[in-house]
Amino acid sequence: MMYSQRMSLGVALLLVLSFAGSSWSIAQDDLIENSFEAANLLYIESFELAPGAVPNEAIAQAQGWAKSYRATGEYKSVRLFVHHTGPNFALYLMLEPKSWQAIQDGQNKFFEARSEEMDKPYNWANHSDNLLSEIPLD
Repeated sequence: MMYSQRMSLGVALLLVLSFAGSSWSIAQDDLIENSFEAANLLYIESFELAPGAVPNEAIAQAQGWAKSYRATGEYKSVRLFVHHTGPNFALYLMLEPKSWQAIQDGQNKFFEARSEEMDKPYNWANHSDNLLSEIPLD
């Protein structure tokens, strides 16, 4: 292949990639913009029990958290689940905030009511947060 043919092919490929990239960018921007307008949000916290942790104590602690989050009034629902099969014994706190702002307001109200939480030892092996916004299906 001659240099000019390779150059033309390279330019054509660059144009195709750049168009595809801009289309992805536009779609991604739409997704991000629409996710902030989502009617349904879900905030999932997972807590993996540390080795030697007493399951009933961990569950009781998480139940207290769930009740406190409910008391904030910032969530449509607050539920607690347990995963007890397989190697990771974990608790999942699922909160359905009323809005994006409710997430911050709920956290603030939670820690105002339970300020002692920041002075307790952290007895969990692992923790993660996932904030989800529903993508409507037409």
